[in-house]
Amino acid sequence: MHKSSSSTDLVAQVKARLNLAEHVIIPDIGAPQHQGHRLAWRCPFHEDHHPSLFLNPDQQSYRCFGCGARGDALTWVMARNGWTFREALAYLANLVGVQMKATAVHPVEARGRTPRPIPSAPPVVPPDATWQARARLILERAQAVLWSDAGSVGRAYLQARGLREDTLRAWGLGWCPRDVFDSPERWGLTGKRIYVPRGVVIPHFVGDEVWALKVRRFVGDALATADAGGKYGGLRGGQIALYGAEKLQGDRPLFIVEAELDALLLWQAAGDLVDVVALAGAGRTLPAQWLARLLPYTRIFAALDADKAGTLNATRLAALSARVTPVRVPEGNDMTEYHQAGGDVRAWVMAVVGDDTRFPLRVVIPPDEARMPGLAVPAGRWQRLGDGSIVVVYASAEEMDVCREATWVCGGGAEVVSC
Repeated sequence: MHKSSSSTDLVAQVKARLNLAEHVIIPDIGAPQHQGHRLAWRCPFHEDHHPSLFLNPDQQSYRCFGCGARGDALTWVMARNGWTFREALAYLANLVGVQMKATAVHPVEARGRTPRPIPSAPPVVPPDATWQARARLILERAQAVLWSDAGSVGRAYLQARGLREDTLRAWGLGWCPRDVFDSPERWGLTGKRIYVPRGVVIPHFVGDEVWALKVRRFVGDALATADAGGKYGGLRGGQIALYGAEKLQGDRPLFIVEAELDALLLWQAAGDLVDVVALAGAGRTLPAQWLARLLPYTRIFAALDADKAGTLNATRLAALSARVTPVRVPEGNDMTEYHQAGGDVRAWVMAVVGDDTRFPLRVVIPPDEARMPGLAVPAGRWQRLGDGSIVVVYASAEEMDVCREATWVCGGGAEVVSC
């Protein structure tokens, strides 16, 4: 395909601003898995049971070693939406705020149709009976060890996070005292051995079924770091669930946090007032069966970590429904840091769920979302920061709902940042 020099210049401008993973792949198919220093996904271009699509961050390109699909942001958008080169370029230019000539049309207008909606993650099914039986045996041993002399390191760590014994027992946590390598045949699997790291064992239950065992890793008596093999280890063959889904009641406010241990702390402090679930990661895309569990709630608070990834995901959750409100703890990065800094988690929860006590509410809209066309904000109470993000102060829940409804409509009584 021949491209004019102006088109070539436009492509260069778009690619200079675009991050393939952050702007294109993650919003489409969810967060990656980390395989060493590489990011990997289950390929959306074929039936992929194990992550075989990898990112080349230096070249901003992708390649699937299963079906051979490869390319850049333009080829991804073209393939996933059935768009032409010009349509894909118009979409990406709009996404990253690159101005196009007046003759350039958005693909929706060009074809008189709506773009294919961003898919949720595919449905997941529980591990088979063999895997679950072995996982339950490992978990029962770990639960016993946690309350023995051999579990003192794990208990000290969990208690330092503010978690009581009754909470830990209610959620079934355990302690693996050493690295364990188990035969895959015992789990109904083949291939390499099953690795159970030394550390705090966090089970993911769905009803009476064990869907996954996740471990907060330790190296000796110290917490493992991202540079030392990763903070967490998940047992091969398991399926991470919506943590806490089985304790949902549905008739009161719901808090969504990132980490399982933060969910435990919030549940311990205010479980009689609110429901709580954990995404088990900032960038996870929830499968449909977990999203369905959240439908009964009329008030949902996305209390994710106060970092870039948490802010971005909280904003994306809020985009799903006007019932979702991003909130942050007053101090620290997450619920645990707030507690360790002397914060009263229960008092904060009560303030958040109160009718008006959470307002005025300050929300940071990350650069990706701030560049969306038709973004509506309260007149006179927003500021664009140097990194492209926008700080908004909402005076009330009603005002926040009006702005959300006005976004994409370019009006509705709110000031339109871009349209």
